[in-house]
Amino acid sequence: MQLGQTLGTPVRVDLHGLSLTFQTPDPPLRKQFEAVYGHLPQPDTTETEVSIGWHIHTLPTAPLPPPGMSPISEGDLVSYYGRDDLISIRMPKYSLITLDLSSSRLVGAVTRSCLETYGVFEDVLMISLAPIYRRRGWFPLHAFAARAPNGQAALISGDMGSGKTTTGLALLSAGWKLLSNDSPLLQLDQDGAVQVLAYAIETAGSTDPDAITAAIAGLRDFEDCASGPFWYYTDGREVVRPVSSQIVENGAFHLYHEFTDEELVTAD
Repeated sequence: MQLGQTLGTPVRVDLHGLSLTFQTPDPPLRKQFEAVYGHLPQPDTTETEVSIGWHIHTLPTAPLPPPGMSPISEGDLVSYYGRDDLISIRMPKYSLITLDLSSSRLVGAVTRSCLETYGVFEDVLMISLAPIYRRRGWFPLHAFAARAPNGQAALISGDMGSGKTTTGLALLSAGWKLLSNDSPLLQLDQDGAVQVLAYAIETAGSTDPDAITAAIAGLRDFEDCASGPFWYYTDGREVVRPVSSQIVENGAFHLYHEFTDEELVTAD
């Protein structure tokens, strides 16, 4: 925010489990936020987890990152800069947002193109919130998510303007159900699905579904899992892993024994 600007009335929403408080001195920006997120529930808590203070930048391109910010990753669409607990995220046509990880505060400027180009405002917000979500075990994706009538889900990913929404709408017309447009979240589960998927793509050297399925089927003795190592997946997609037995003593759990005999663990 700029010095001397008066912030408007805060708008508070719960976005995917984060309590957001949004403020801006610019009515068109507040109107955009309310149009996109105003239908969301109010946070259960009175405490603000993430504070957002944005204003409209009058020039057609976003400001440069603050002085002293070192490049982390630079690209045509989005670049990242950092220093200590600060991360600046610059999208040249649309925004410059600086996130303070120590206080979970987002301060920055968006161009009018950010408000006028379909879907960009949502992209800017989710990209800016991504480091906070990742610290909570959630991984935002720039993708279209839909569920088939048989219960399986699909993610359609790609760059801005590549046709994700157009393709997704075709699925909806065929009877699929919308899960998310532009900002689905993946969460680490007890079976390490995200790590397994990353391993399978790397092993297969491809994002072809059949190649990934084959890589997962051939997985053995997987160590890089958030909830601990496991041996393999069954044909029914269940994880087979060592079993830990615990006892309760003086009100606390204590490891009693770990069963590592695969034949014993898998016996009916």
